[in-house]
Amino acid sequence: MSRLFPCIERHSIRYRLFRLIVVAVTAALAISMVAGAALEWGNKQEQTRQSLLTIADAVGVAASAAVAFHDGKAAREALNIMAARREIEAAAIYGLEGALLASYGSDAGLPRTVDAGHEHLPAFSLLSPVTTLLQPIRLDDSTIGHIFIRANLAESRFRFLLQAFLVIAVNLLGLALVLGFGFKSLDRIVKPVKDLADTARQVRQDSNFSLRAAVAAGDDEIGDLVISFNAMLAEIERRQRDLAEYQGNLERLVLERTEALHATNRKLQAAKEAAETATVSKSRFLAAASHDLRQPIQAINLFNDALAKTPLNEDQKRISHYLGQSTRSLGDLLDALLDISKLDAGAITPTLETIDIYALFGSIDAEFAALAAAKALKFRLHFPPGEMALYTDGKLLQSLLRNLVGNAIKYTQRGGVLVGIRRSGDQAVIQVWDTGIGIAPESIGRIYDEYFQIHNPERNRAKGLGLGLAIAKRLARLLGSDIACRSRPGRGSLFEFRLPLVARDAATGDAGDEATPAPAASPAGRHVVVVEDDEMVAQALTLSLGTFGLSATAYGSGEQALADPRARDAYAYISDFQLPGMNGVQFLEAVQQRTAGPIRAVVLTGDTSPERLEVAHPTWKHLFKPIDLAKLLAAIEDQASG
Repeated sequence: MSRLFPCIERHSIRYRLFRLIVVAVTAALAISMVAGAALEWGNKQEQTRQSLLTIADAVGVAASAAVAFHDGKAAREALNIMAARREIEAAAIYGLEGALLASYGSDAGLPRTVDAGHEHLPAFSLLSPVTTLLQPIRLDDSTIGHIFIRANLAESRFRFLLQAFLVIAVNLLGLALVLGFGFKSLDRIVKPVKDLADTARQVRQDSNFSLRAAVAAGDDEIGDLVISFNAMLAEIERRQRDLAEYQGNLERLVLERTEALHATNRKLQAAKEAAETATVSKSRFLAAASHDLRQPIQAINLFNDALAKTPLNEDQKRISHYLGQSTRSLGDLLDALLDISKLDAGAITPTLETIDIYALFGSIDAEFAALAAAKALKFRLHFPPGEMALYTDGKLLQSLLRNLVGNAIKYTQRGGVLVGIRRSGDQAVIQVWDTGIGIAPESIGRIYDEYFQIHNPERNRAKGLGLGLAIAKRLARLLGSDIACRSRPGRGSLFEFRLPLVARDAATGDAGDEATPAPAASPAGRHVVVVEDDEMVAQALTLSLGTFGLSATAYGSGEQALADPRARDAYAYISDFQLPGMNGVQFLEAVQQRTAGPIRAVVLTGDTSPERLEVAHPTWKHLFKPIDLAKLLAAIEDQASG
């Protein structure tokens, strides 16, 4: 199109509008010409067909008597009627039997015989000028013969084609006139748009918003567009002036904001220092609470254990039982509060190592099987076949499982609790199932909130503080996992989390390095050294050990115990970690250096901070206060003989 009209640019709006006009007008004219030609050709066909049928009927009527009497001469005279029709090249009349009776024109191409099955009307084609027809000759409604006509329509076809050519020529001339007029009319549309585009380009290049586009004559959309564009330029120019005015005061504004930012930074620094001070104070409080608050609970617990071994009447036994329950509840509440505080303070960091899952589940079974049996609940552990080990923090994982299993037993009144583990790719899925009261769907999202408890609106402290799942959630995140819960009210709950598995060969190698402790002899009559700076706790330990037939000697410090020769060959050593002078681990190391073989030793501590756990000895047991005497004796007997 641009080659035909060089003034039209390929991508201009003028080109698009002109192309639209050309396509629309050409399509309209083409449709009109095709439709007109088709109608004209149809009319021509119908006229020719009627003309041939009329002359065939006229000849048939004129020759009917000749056909009836087989008069060939009379039949030829009837055919001479067609001499007035130049388009008829040949014609023939046939008798009843189909034999040729008379002919007109050229005999070439005339059929020698015909029958009723070959009757047909004339057909027309632009490709062939010749057409034929075969019609019956009737007399008194009976067929007595046939008439055949062959016509050459070349002249008629030529007139039709000439007429069509003239129509096409006229339409093309009209198309040219329309396109020329349309091309001239495009300037009224394109020029204002082009002027607007040129103005916009100049504004962009020069950043001169004072320029204005010329308003087009006429009240139309293009005029509205130009007016709106000029209004936009005026608005931008006004805002540019305002911006220049603001920039004049920018330095003052920046200075004011900088001073405000410095003041805010000073406040943030002060708040940070205050937070760090609070964190240090909280850590000190946790350390003090871990030791000092557990000491009296430890003493009460041990005194009650000793009291339970003495002859008591039924009322005294009941009081001792209630006292033990209250002491354990108090210890559990204190543990929960301290654990949640340490987790929130970031005082606990995981130490990753290879953990034998079977040993871990064995400790869970030893701790909770009796508790479940006391409630007449089934307690089951499910292990997959083969070796299995985890790469995680064993102490944190055990604490996480203890919270989940303890919570399951607490809220299950009948049925049982199942603790299982299964492989899922390179991870282990650990699950705790119970048949307890279940959790309503609307409460699933709240069970990990602190102090939230289901079915405990009266806040019965015997049921805990509602911190178990909050602690479990934080522990799972420390281990790089998360707890998922599915539950149905009245049917039970499922809690699960995932941890990375260790390769089978590594797990087998690690498991093979562990030695099985030799069974210990009965401790009755043996001498036990107790190192405890709290006199009340020392007396409670001495008295409690005596109820099991052990002879206990208490010392207020490690140095005092080392100075006594009787402490050298003791059956076992029980030492508090936090002592005046050397700590409990240092005391036991000094004893170990003076003794030929390994010693039985238990370190008691109320501080579970990472700093304390780092100095833990791999051989000696570490128990966290408050403890009961059964756990203490079990820890002693689990160690190899000295």
